[in-house]
Amino acid sequence: MKKKFLILFGLFILTFVYFTYVLLEYLNVQKHNYSQIKFCSNEKQDCFNKMFELILPELLIHKVKINSKTPELLRLDWSARLMSDYALSNADVLVSYGVGDDLTFENTYIKNMKKPVYAFDCGVTNPPYAENGCNFYSECIATDTFITEDKDNYKLKKVHTYKEMIDRLNLSDKKIFIKMDIIGAEKLAIPQILDFSDNITGMVICFYFSDTNKVIEAIPVLEKLNKKFVLISRISDSTWTCPINIKSKYFKGNSCNYLFALSYVNKNLVDKDEIPFQQKTTELYKHKSICDIKYRPIIDNDISSIVVIVEKLKRFKKQLFNN
Repeated sequence: MKKKFLILFGLFILTFVYFTYVLLEYLNVQKHNYSQIKFCSNEKQDCFNKMFELILPELLIHKVKINSKTPELLRLDWSARLMSDYALSNADVLVSYGVGDDLTFENTYIKNMKKPVYAFDCGVTNPPYAENGCNFYSECIATDTFITEDKDNYKLKKVHTYKEMIDRLNLSDKKIFIKMDIIGAEKLAIPQILDFSDNITGMVICFYFSDTNKVIEAIPVLEKLNKKFVLISRISDSTWTCPINIKSKYFKGNSCNYLFALSYVNKNLVDKDEIPFQQKTTELYKHKSICDIKYRPIIDNDISSIVVIVEKLKRFKKQLFNN
């Protein structure tokens, strides 16, 4: 009996030492990564994975309860975007930035939610087919600098702030869901949008982590987002090019999938919020399409449980000292 106890005790000590080592190693890696931000902002290649590791805590998917229920995730078009059914249905309007030449998402929203859409893109002069209720404006939020090169000739220089938009369209007292795909301009747009977060039920935003500087620029944006909103879906989408090669012991996924569609719900709507150890995207939530068009399959990615443990410990420490 004593021998069995000693064996079990020894195994416990070894396991404890191993996990302590792994956690300390991760913390040391992240400390070093933070110390490299200034250097990496002027460096293009070797720094990418260090900076990508810094945003992993901000990319952890949360399991939430809204009105004691797990929200269902909906797909409104062919893309990888997944949105909370509750955040969508409880919004009065959809505000869509960066629609390009495809309004499938917006048209599906109108058909299913029976609510108006306000769509914007200052790189588009002639919008594609739009359902009744879809109001299109050749305008951008914050800046037109990030319009893709093939649309440079169509820059209309019509730019507004988020406040100017909601005041002009009488949306100040409306509940809004935001869809955003503005390829870099989010670093200027999101901070001004967050000033009005109380009236935003949720957001789905595309981030393009295609080089080191774009990741560095995203760090403060993601941190600000996660103070007001909860991340419920993280999908990496396939792209035509591969300008980067994601390599990290704390992340598993296609190394070329630098486009991430992140879906959020407002913290004010959430009853319960936890970070699950399971971060494999296809294992977390079931989803359904409410669009007739054929859509892309979900591309899986995963974040290490070590990142989850550290964030859980941070939460526990914060709760402990706040109480």
